[in-house]
Amino acid sequence: MKIKSITIFWYLMLFTALIILREFWLLYRSGLHIDESQSFILAAYHNKNIVTDILLITGDQFRSAMWFNDTSFSGMISDVSKLWEFNRDTPHSNLYYSLLRIWFTGIASSDFKFTLGWAIQLNIALFISSVSILSLIIYKLYKSHVIVIMGVMIAFIGADTISNTIFARPYQLQETLFIAFIYMTMVFIENQDRNFKFMFFYGLITAFTLLTGYFAIPFVLIVLFFSLIYAILNNEVSYKNLLVKCSFFTTVTLFFGYAIYPKYMFVLGYRQTEAISKTSNFFENILESFKVIDFISNNYFYPVLFIAFSMLLSITLCFRKKSDWKVYFFLITSVSVVLWSLIIMFFAPYKTVRYIYPVIPLYSLFYCVFVYFILSINKLAFYFSCFLIATSSLFVYVKNGVVEYTYERTNKVCEYSNNGNALFVIDKPWKMQIMTHCLSSSTHLMTNTDKNISDILDKNPNIEYVITDKYISWLDKIDRYAYYTIYKK
Repeated sequence: MKIKSITIFWYLMLFTALIILREFWLLYRSGLHIDESQSFILAAYHNKNIVTDILLITGDQFRSAMWFNDTSFSGMISDVSKLWEFNRDTPHSNLYYSLLRIWFTGIASSDFKFTLGWAIQLNIALFISSVSILSLIIYKLYKSHVIVIMGVMIAFIGADTISNTIFARPYQLQETLFIAFIYMTMVFIENQDRNFKFMFFYGLITAFTLLTGYFAIPFVLIVLFFSLIYAILNNEVSYKNLLVKCSFFTTVTLFFGYAIYPKYMFVLGYRQTEAISKTSNFFENILESFKVIDFISNNYFYPVLFIAFSMLLSITLCFRKKSDWKVYFFLITSVSVVLWSLIIMFFAPYKTVRYIYPVIPLYSLFYCVFVYFILSINKLAFYFSCFLIATSSLFVYVKNGVVEYTYERTNKVCEYSNNGNALFVIDKPWKMQIMTHCLSSSTHLMTNTDKNISDILDKNPNIEYVITDKYISWLDKIDRYAYYTIYKK
């Protein structure tokens, strides 16, 4: 009983520390990514283009018009229904935006900190699910709480995984469902003779996973491909039985996938075009793909060595006549994770680690295999290895980890317009998202045309600056920030 209490204590300490770490970095944030503002706009199903010929509006009114302002249950149902019809963001489905809209039911705020903070609490809930499911995976594989605690710590202590949680986009949801999908795959590999109830829920989780973004599709296909090969070669059940269950699984997956978002597989957009265009620079993108190693080095202690050792060990064990299913599961998962990371970085429109955030926690399995191997040799060496890897991962985070989205740089658009003494000339409405969160409570003057700038300036002598995403030849340019140029009157 005492040992059980101590074990629970360490789990609670670890889970609490990981949550507090994320809440700290959330509180530390002083800005909003343009895509996060887009998340709010899309989830609330608002129009990005609210600037008319001439508009007078305060920062709070601007945020209220762009973000969440309908607290009613009927309003939420209406927005979710519209998201089901078309989410207006083709690289993703409606799943994350619908969850975000439901999450904000009864909530209305024009305050940037509160809106972002409440949105990230949804990610925190998803993060808790990620930690819990990964703990189940590791324990089911190795039956050691020490390995679980070490594995979970190094999986989620890194700057990249922290950045993923505090970023109000679908990637935390994708991480959670990737891990849930891997768990269901593990259960299937352990025993293929599962009933149709299990295959139903396996198909349901797979459908949800596919709906987290187009890059989830290759991950699911890679894992399922290797799992099917294992099932055929292992031959636990008859081929006819396997065919029936796989057909049922596929039917459930497609049914729920299309029922939740009918347009998902049919819509083509700019992100898909960008991804396909990357194939034209084949060798350049191959080199970019291998930057994955640099990325995961922000989270892990000598990742290449542990990946190489763990995969070599598992391949060697596979040649044994009576290899455990756990060896094959690890090999399927590890190959899928590494292969997917390389493929995604090859096709990614922007070579940023954000696209491979969802699988980064699964790289911790390589370390779990290593310490489990050490356990079979010497118990004292096992405890020392777990301690060394865990503390080294913490050291890597403290020394090298850079948590994204803190935005310590001053937003000059908001700085120059703080007193309401700037005229905004907006050509592309979506670019306004770069300043939505920080517009002051002063009244701001905006227009969507540059034809009558002179008249507006003459009628408003308090205007000192013109802030615009267009080029104005007859004004003096004094500064620039993101998409905007600041001119002096």
